[in-house]
Amino acid sequence: MLIDDIRIIDFLDILIVATVLYLLLVWFKRTRSAFVFLGFVMVSTVYVLVRILKLQLSVTIMHSFFAVILVAFIIIFQEELRRFFEHVALFSLRPKRERGQIPTGIRRDIDIISDTVFDFAAEHIGALIVLPARDSIKRHVQGGIDLHGLLSPAILKSVFDTHSDGHDGAVIVERGRITQFGCRLPLSEDFSASEKGGTRHAAALGLSEVSDAFCLVASEERGIVSFCRFGRIEKVDSREKLVGLLRDFYDEVYPSKKARKSFLHHFTVNFKEKTVALLTAVVLWFVIVHESAVVYRSFTIPVQHVGLDSRLYVEKIEPADVIVILSAPRREFYFVEKKDIQLVLNLFFTKEDGGQSEVKHEAIATASDIRIPDGLSVVNIFPRSIIMHIKSTTQRHKARMTGQ
Repeated sequence: MLIDDIRIIDFLDILIVATVLYLLLVWFKRTRSAFVFLGFVMVSTVYVLVRILKLQLSVTIMHSFFAVILVAFIIIFQEELRRFFEHVALFSLRPKRERGQIPTGIRRDIDIISDTVFDFAAEHIGALIVLPARDSIKRHVQGGIDLHGLLSPAILKSVFDTHSDGHDGAVIVERGRITQFGCRLPLSEDFSASEKGGTRHAAALGLSEVSDAFCLVASEERGIVSFCRFGRIEKVDSREKLVGLLRDFYDEVYPSKKARKSFLHHFTVNFKEKTVALLTAVVLWFVIVHESAVVYRSFTIPVQHVGLDSRLYVEKIEPADVIVILSAPRREFYFVEKKDIQLVLNLFFTKEDGGQSEVKHEAIATASDIRIPDGLSVVNIFPRSIIMHIKSTTQRHKARMTGQ
């Protein structure tokens, strides 16, 4: 049974691969490249299938382009891959105490941000506020002036005053403090964002496409409030709705101790991605590890011969069948049948001896006499010694005449 072939180390191997796949799936889920990633998975699946089915033409064509596909994958997802490894590095280097630390005064921060942003919208003052989450945004932020001041309505209104040099940039708010202002953010490639909301909206959407930051925008022209996250932009109709969004954001980034202790929560969150990752890891283990293991199969096949002089014939072969033991990766035996394996002895050197009515010829079967599909190897042949009872066709003809 398959379960008997799985060792403890294999369970650990599957778990590690499933974890990596899950993290990648969660990352790609947040981007608009998810369908491209799905296409790559489908092509890879087809490639594995044609390898298993031994479709030589398809394998040759796909093998030639597989290196190109890998390069294209890296180019297409270079930003997502960079974010993934950056996140892993930051998580491992950040002290554990800081990771679990919940900033004090979250309720106060939510009230200040929500009240001030709607004040900006009512007064038609343009503003862009960024709340970083788990991803580092330092690589995407250019310029900016360090402040590290306690978050307050007065500072926010001073920064976004039209007479301030930094009012056109973004304000970064981290752990209840305004760390920077006047920052330039990457613009979104979605040109509709610029057409609908202007440069601030394009900048907010652009940062949300390359990180998990929460971006708030107050429109100078339309007097509305919008938020951007994970590459989408949405209008916020009321202060109460914004308060709810900010609460959900802070609960995600800084979960409470009660939420962190919930054992069931670890299984239910992103359940679909976890299931896909685990199933994919199991399939990969089965195809790459289990089916690559070398196994042995035995086949009982008849003895055949070629090249015998036309004046001779084989009356009897002892034994008529031999056992051939083959080895190969398990997947190579998928479509191997008994008829695909042949033992053919070469009798070109056997000639008629007019003085004998019957000749016993001993042939030693070797691996070169076995005809097998590609990928298989001959381990042993039993028995190797085969006795051929060879007679002359002249003697057979005389016997027939006598019988008549």
